[in-house]
Amino acid sequence: MDILKTIRFYAETAGTRIAFSSRAGSISYAELWRRSGNLAGWINLEMGENREPVIVFGHKDPMMIVCFLACVRSGRAYCPLDIPMSEKRIQEIMRQIREPLFLTADPERFPAINGAVSYEKIWEISDRDIIYLDICSCRKEDFFYVIFTSGSSGQPKSVPITADNLNHYLAWAVTLAGGIRTGAVFLNQAPYSYDLSVMDLYLSLATGGTVSAVDHNLLRDTGELIRYIRTQGIDYWSSTPSFAELCLDEPAFAETNQMNVSAFLFYGEPLSPETMGRLMERFPEAKIVNTYGLAETTVCDAGRD
Repeated sequence: MDILKTIRFYAETAGTRIAFSSRAGSISYAELWRRSGNLAGWINLEMGENREPVIVFGHKDPMMIVCFLACVRSGRAYCPLDIPMSEKRIQEIMRQIREPLFLTADPERFPAINGAVSYEKIWEISDRDIIYLDICSCRKEDFFYVIFTSGSSGQPKSVPITADNLNHYLAWAVTLAGGIRTGAVFLNQAPYSYDLSVMDLYLSLATGGTVSAVDHNLLRDTGELIRYIRTQGIDYWSSTPSFAELCLDEPAFAETNQMNVSAFLFYGEPLSPETMGRLMERFPEAKIVNTYGLAETTVCDAGRD
């Protein structure tokens, strides 16, 4: 598995297919590849010999994914920061990355960071059609992304993941639930600053699927959340068990309510027999997969059907 080459394949062969969708907007595979290539060329010019990770700040906007791929295609890892993060934590993370480029991938919040590149500028740069030939400059030993956990001391602790780590993980993950179908729709609930989001984001892109992301405001109203998820036609549910438990409190969260989920992919927390039993009652046709996992293991430890 080579995730960059795979995304390019779908951009060339299924370019109009939606790669990412949220209430903030959507983007096709062709546009995702074009915009990320243009932005990658600009990042190379802007950073020169600086190979430090690039900070990408935002939430569930399509531009987040454009920035992620642009960083990697420029030969640099990305470090995702979510908009609810405090300014103090952002500053603590920035101190650990020397001279970082700071990309703002959210149109509404612009943090008070010196030199931060605005959403509007990123959008304009990514729309410049330039010739960028070095489309897969991320070598297998290069860092693909860097996630910051809280650390045992309470201070942010970096967990860098190489391209090889991610690609080997994806080669295994596509076999889950009897094999992931091409072109399916994946639920994305976890913020991108958490390792858990890697499961749905890259497993979807690796199989030519659509990432259907739910934003933090939507999570505050479970009834509205279930109604929104139902309209998205989710095939693969990817979340922590506790998120599914929250949704199980809503009677509408059921196969009988036209929610035809093929498989539930759980990680990050223990999956209790009680939760599994309730899910089996509500979704008798769905598979339930417990993948375990922590940030230091890319995302999962093992899978069980």
